[in-house]
Order: sequence, then C-alpha cells, then structure tokens
Amino acid sequence: MQNWTVQPICRRPFTLICVSVLFACLGLGSVSVAQENKPSLDGSVTGAGLKWFITDHWGIARATLVNPTASDQTYRVSCNFQSKSERQFAALVWVPARSKRIAEWPIRLVPGAKGMNKNSVEMRAFLLPEDASQRVDYDRQDGTLLRSNDSDITVTISDVADEAESITVTNARQSSSRSRRVAPLNVRQAPRHALGWDVGGALVLSADQPDFDAAQRTALREWVRNGGTLCVFADQVDPHAMQLLLGDGWGVQVIDQVRLTEVTFEATDIAATRRRGKVKPKLGPYVDEQPMRMARVIAPDYHTVLSVRGWPALMTRNYGAGRVVVITLEGRAWNNDAVSTAMRQLSHAIFSNADERRASIANDTAREFVSRQVVRPIVSRAFIGWVLGLFAVVIAVAGLWLRRSGRQERMVPVAIGVSVVVVMVLHTAGRMQRGGVDPTNAALQVIHADLGEDNVSVRGALGLYAPTTREITLASDQGGWVWPQARRSDPRRLIWQDLDRWQWDEIGVGERTMHMADYAVHAQLPQPVTASLSFNEEGLVGTIDWPTDQLPEDMIIAAPGGNLLVTPDTVDARRMKITLGSNDVLNRHTYFSAGLISPVRQARTTLLNSMFSQPGWPGSPMLVGWSDGIVVELDISGEAQDRKTALWTVPLQIQRPKPGSIVHVPRPFIQLTASRRSLGLPQMAGLYNEAKRDWALKDGTSQSSAFVARFMLPKSVLPIRPTEATLHLDMTAIGRPVRIVTGMNNRPLEVTVLQGPDGPTSIKLSADQLQVDDQGGVLIGFDVQQAEGSTQLDIRQSLMWRVRSMQLDVTGVVGTPTSTLPNE
Repeated sequence: MQNWTVQPICRRPFTLICVSVLFACLGLGSVSVAQENKPSLDGSVTGAGLKWFITDHWGIARATLVNPTASDQTYRVSCNFQSKSERQFAALVWVPARSKRIAEWPIRLVPGAKGMNKNSVEMRAFLLPEDASQRVDYDRQDGTLLRSNDSDITVTISDVADEAESITVTNARQSSSRSRRVAPLNVRQAPRHALGWDVGGALVLSADQPDFDAAQRTALREWVRNGGTLCVFADQVDPHAMQLLLGDGWGVQVIDQVRLTEVTFEATDIAATRRRGKVKPKLGPYVDEQPMRMARVIAPDYHTVLSVRGWPALMTRNYGAGRVVVITLEGRAWNNDAVSTAMRQLSHAIFSNADERRASIANDTAREFVSRQVVRPIVSRAFIGWVLGLFAVVIAVAGLWLRRSGRQERMVPVAIGVSVVVVMVLHTAGRMQRGGVDPTNAALQVIHADLGEDNVSVRGALGLYAPTTREITLASDQGGWVWPQARRSDPRRLIWQDLDRWQWDEIGVGERTMHMADYAVHAQLPQPVTASLSFNEEGLVGTIDWPTDQLPEDMIIAAPGGNLLVTPDTVDARRMKITLGSNDVLNRHTYFSAGLISPVRQARTTLLNSMFSQPGWPGSPMLVGWSDGIVVELDISGEAQDRKTALWTVPLQIQRPKPGSIVHVPRPFIQLTASRRSLGLPQMAGLYNEAKRDWALKDGTSQSSAFVARFMLPKSVLPIRPTEATLHLDMTAIGRPVRIVTGMNNRPLEVTVLQGPDGPTSIKLSADQLQVDDQGGVLIGFDVQQAEGSTQLDIRQSLMWRVRSMQLDVTGVVGTPTSTLPNE
C-alpha cells in the first residue's frame, strides 16, 4: 500500500473562504488529489447535513467520490472519530467510470466518546478499495462536527425569499425556551435514510416546490410516523408536492388565497390561551400596511388551534406517533408582540411532540426481561432437594455415630467438610447445567401499529447468549438499525452496503454472557389492524380485526384516565367483539385480571410500569397486548434458538355516535386536569401533577385546602347533555368534613359533605348538578375543611389528609355537532 496523499487546505485560500462562508458551522474543508488518475474523496462529512450533532442520535455522513479510471469501481468509504477503531462506520459505494458520486450513510455519536466534553468532534474519512488487489492512494479528509446542547434541532427547508418564515421559526424556538439555533437544508441535502432525521425534532417546510426524490420521501414519512413533527406553510408549499409526500396523510384542500392587512386570531380552546391573573391574551389585532398572505383551506381531519375570520390559521393532526402542523398565514403575521399569545400557541403546536415520543423501555428493564427468555434455572429444584436431603442424612448419621463413640468434638470439622462437598457439588452441577444452555437469540419487540396501516414500527432489545466465546455477524436487508451495547473497548464496525443493507462485523459474545443490542425496524403485516369502536349505553363497544391468527393475550385498553381489561365477547376468525364498561376498569399499575401472578406476568408488569411511568403516555386510548414476536429480517451468524416476545401498542380511534344516542363513558376515557378556575375555593398549588398523572400528597398534609378538577370528556361524544355521573374519590381525611362541589356558571354548587372519608367513595351526581363547557370540560372539586373543635396539636398529629385518586364516569345524550361556517 502507498501512503496517504493529503494536500494541506491552506494552499487553496479562495476555496477555504467560500466553504467557510457557506458551511461555517461545519468547520469542514475539501481535499484535492495529488494524482488525477487516482480515485479521490472530496466534499463534506457532517451529521445528517444538519451541521450539528446530538450525542446518542443517528446522523448522516456525506462525501463526494471521484472515479477518474476507465472502468466502474466499488469503493469502501470508512470514517471514525479521532482514530478510535472501536467506532467505525463504512459504506460500499459503486462509482461509474470517469464520474463522481455523492455517498451518504448513517452514523451515530454515543455518550462517552473521546471529545464529548468539547464543542466539536473530529471526524476522519478514508477511501478504501473493495478489491484488495487494486493499488490506489488513500486520501484522507479531516472534518469537525459541532455539538449541539439542545435536546432537538429544528430543520428548515425554504427558499431564499422566505426570511419571514425563518424568523418565525426562530421566534417559536425562543418562545418554548429553546435556543435560536436552526439547521437550514436544501432538498438535495435531505437525508435518504430515516435515521438521518433522528437528530431533528421538527422539520419546517416553506419551499415552494420541495422536489424530494423517492428515497427522501420514504425516509421523511418514516421519520414523521416514528414521532417527528412536520410543519408546513400551506400558503407557499405546493399542495401537490405535499400530497405526493404524505398521501392520504395530507388531507388539506386549498380553496384560494387572500391578502389581509389586519389579523386577529381566534383561539379554539380558550383555556389554552388563558393566563393567570387578569392579563388579556394577545391575539391581535395586528395591522400592517403591506398585505399578509393567507391560504383558505378545508381540512376536516385536522384540529384547528387558531383561526382568522373563521378560517383555520394553525392546524394539527397526528400522523402515526408524529404530528403534521399546517400554518396558513405567512410568517410575517406571527412576528409581532400584538399576537404574542398566538406565537406561543404556534410554538406549542410545533415542539410539544418533541417530548412526547413513543413509549420506550429502559435498558436495564429490557435486559432483565430478555434474560428471562434465555437462561433457564441453573439447577433444578428436585436436584437441590436431593442434595440437601442427602446432606441432612449424612449429618444426622455422623452425629449419631460420633455421639455413641463419645467423640462429639469432631462434629464441627465433619459438618464443615460435608458442607464444602455439597457446595462443590452444586457449583459443578450449576456450571454443567449452564454450559448446556443452547445458544439463544432472544428479543423483546415493542410493535406500534397504526389503524389501517400494514407497515408497523418495531423497536426493541435483542439479547445474544452463547455458552462459549464466539464472534457473530449481524446483518439486515430490511433497513432499520441495530446498535450493540458493547463495552467501550469492543469494536463497533457498521458497514452500509445500500440504503437498506447493512452489516455489523465481528461482534464478540463472551462465554455464558448476555450481549445486548437495541434495534428498530419496519415490518410488513399480512393485513392492517382495523377497528370500529363507539360509545353506547353500556360503554365502549365495537370490533377489532387482528392481522395475525394469534390474538394477543393480557390485552388492555390504556387511556389517559386509566386502564380497562379487554375480554372479547366473541372471536370470529381474527375479529374480536368487545364491550367495555365500568366493571372492566383496572386499578392503577394493574394490567391483568385477578388470579395467580406468574413469573411471566411479574416480568410484564415491571416492563409496563416502566412504559406507563413516562410523562404523557398514553396520550390517547391505546390497545396494549402480548404475543409471540413477529418475523424481523435480522441475519445472525451461527445456529441459535429464536425466542421473541412482542408487546403491541395500537392507537385507537373512537367514532362519534349518532345524535340522540345514550352513551356511557367509563372513567379511563375521561382525563383529569387541574382547573384554572378556583370557583372561589382556597386551592393548594401543585396538588396534582398533570404530566405524571399523580397526586403530590404522598405522606399527607395538615393544611386545609381545596382542589377543582376539570374532567375532559372525549371529543367523540361532544356535544353531550349529561344525565348522570359518578365521582370515584379515594382519599383519607379522618376527622375532617370534605365538601364535594361542582362548577355551575363559574360558581361552586355543593353536592354533599363527606364526614371523615377513609378509602374509596362513590358519589352520584344528577343532571342538574353537571355542566359541560364547549370543550367538554366538567368542573368538580373537593374542599377539605378543618375539624370543628380541633386544636393545632390535633391537626399536626392525627388529622392529616391525602388523595389517592379521583375519577369520573358520565352518562348522557349525544347532541348534534354545531357547524360553524367561515366568514367571507
């Protein structure tokens, strides 16, 4: 091999100046080739083309390859970080004769890598021949990736004239306490791998004609479906381009465009814009002599957050686990203090989903769960029983014999010797038993399946167990990714052979140890999951069509207010008919029916607790169930048993009943929030944590206080005229009177007084004690008062009170939705 040929960057000052201006944040230069007839590596290497990197996120390395030879060549482009051989990424690139090609491949920067405590990381790229017999020079390029201290990066794809939109994105980041940092891209730089978007929390699109190619569209759709946020300025972006990008997920019809010189925003949810105190929300008017462009659209599947003159100005909809945000007003209309509240609403719509990704599982929890599938008990209980029984017999016989011979003092060394023999026998048997465990590939799969989609997202943990030390290879032709959790000194060499083909080489698995790896991939189902669900007088009823012959077991419907046990009424082939009412409600952190809790269910409970402890999850009703794992195309070298367990999560959509229908809404579907309206009661701050859905009074308090809850009914039953309701209150307030009140016309209406409640209590509410606001909120509160005649010493010692849970069931008649026509 010949030495690397590197030409110093300083010999090209003009190029350096241009690159510095265009890519100042990249800190990268280009390398020229000493000989024109040798293949060369040129261009840039940067995380996802986003200019910055976030540790433990995937990005994209990009380089330009030049082949001046007269024949087609295949080269390997390899990169690492500060010459650390254990962190290597490579791609096999085919380059036609006398041409150049841009290559890109996913990379990942992990915490703990050398240089992580700095603001940048040095990255080196090497050009290697695929055929070792070729004699080529190795050209090297040094690059620097700048580190971002933000939890996510906002990416923008815009035209040169979209300065107002860029300012809007920056102001929106500042409004959500983020930095001003954004990463501008052009369509040519957009990643062709979904992993390349991982570093970005949101993509803001304002380019008139975003001409993505097929690979870029697929990658972008996959990223949004996995939890990303796509924000579109509908007044500029070509709707046909969006239809091509999202298909039926777009669903926006542009009627026409108008010019406005005055903008006043109207909030759909007034409570969302209300501030504490008497400060009036700043929603306009904003007057500008230069007319502001607005696209008037019809989007029935979207939730309108803000409107202008009756037409949607800011809309959102879910797209898998991600979100699509549509802005119909040009950027200049949002950048004024007169509409600062509207800017906060815009910021919340774009960035709130960044912290509401799909439920994940902690590594320790996943490792413990996977280990249960691999390692059988070291020694059987029967064998241990026989050994201990024999030990007892030997000790008894020895003791009797020594007593008769008058040498009891020798009993101590005899007992010690027999104990050592027993320990050695158990240890030897254990090693033999453990060595007899077959090599096993165990997997925990968390499958997220959207209704009507046959393509599912699979994330999970892979456990590789071998009785002897060996090296394995992990590969896939299905895309996705696998990240081995190796020790710092172990090699990590990932080779991308194509967009969907990659391979990990020489992963070492130690003797009788578990080697863990995280992975994510998309899989195809035989048919999509479908459901037809609605509320009636019994509760939630309908059918669920499952895509496989094996129905999940231990199914529940997890909703923001709690869980319900799913026991199908009938099962016809793959179709389940269900009826869920108040009798199917489970206690918090309970996921199974009554009965003996097996070790399998104990492991499942630990894993589900890990998922349900994440703030804001689940945000909507979701079917959760267990089954054997589905086939994922991971090629693992070596013969081994395959053991897979799948946890399905399926977001459900509940249809609106016919007007005039009587419906019963069980309490898990009614979400508890803290009301901003005190109803004149002395409330305690921070009594209920909405993010964690938990009460703050774990140990109780002696301070008399009140709490007003706003129970949010599901939108599928609105508007509704309640006929009755049941408040389920679990609290301890021994010796204290507790007033139960409801909100009627912003005033408290006393329902009953509980004298010293201690435990669960159900309180019936009649129709004249209930009022539902326009957004489906019902105000109900309690007022814990001081016991009559009690002293301060009594209060401190015995009159503590605390709340465990507060839930509401509602029965009522569904009304006719009011249709509001936009103002012309």
